[in-house]
Amino acid sequence: MAFFSKFPPHSPLFLRASYAKQLLTFPTSRRYHTSTPTPSLSRAELSAKVVTREQHEVIVGSLLADMSAIKPAGPKRNTRLTTGQSKANLDYLLSLSSLLATLIRQQTPTPDNKLDRNTGIQYYGYKLCTMSLPCLNIYREMFYPQGIKIVPTDIADHLTPLGLAHWFMQDGFKHKKSMKFATNSFNDADLELLLRALSSKFGLNCTLHKTSDIGQNIYVRYDSISRFVELVKPFMHSSMLYKLPSE
Repeated sequence: MAFFSKFPPHSPLFLRASYAKQLLTFPTSRRYHTSTPTPSLSRAELSAKVVTREQHEVIVGSLLADMSAIKPAGPKRNTRLTTGQSKANLDYLLSLSSLLATLIRQQTPTPDNKLDRNTGIQYYGYKLCTMSLPCLNIYREMFYPQGIKIVPTDIADHLTPLGLAHWFMQDGFKHKKSMKFATNSFNDADLELLLRALSSKFGLNCTLHKTSDIGQNIYVRYDSISRFVELVKPFMHSSMLYKLPSE
């Protein structure tokens, strides 16, 4: 992938061939897959963390959806990634936690309940947060160059079927006999970038649908349904298959 070729071997994002299809391994004395936070890591250990190719693809798709890349002000501060799901989607969030396990200190998502003060309705959900890491700074630079989330101009170079599946699982929904992406937060220029990427990279025929609210949704046209399902279904969590149209 061109993205990784930009970085020298000593860069935190440099991936050796052995990392392409597997997650990093750590000393077994530390429990990285329990609900108990891992011991504090030294600055050297944090700097040694890298993003695997699989994780990169998942992160890119997630950042097109609900994930945020947060970096406090300051030259020595690093970026953390955070996302959330409703209580009904906890199983999916747990699977996402597993995929990003080497970047997360506490594997079990934490409760994130919110009260809508206008309606008085209590919403129950969970959130997932990575550690603040140097290897994640690139995502802040890619998606928030001016502090507001955008679509990177080279998104077609980074979006893969795996990333597309996570984007859809988080922000997609069934619409009549097809599917839509809730892309209301992106402006027209960002949406055009996404449409071109979906067409050039995957051969998907998509268009924009105005919503009753501000913004537009990306709509997968009927003639691309089979192709879309073929791309994303192998990577979808079983709890999210209901979002696909019935065959």
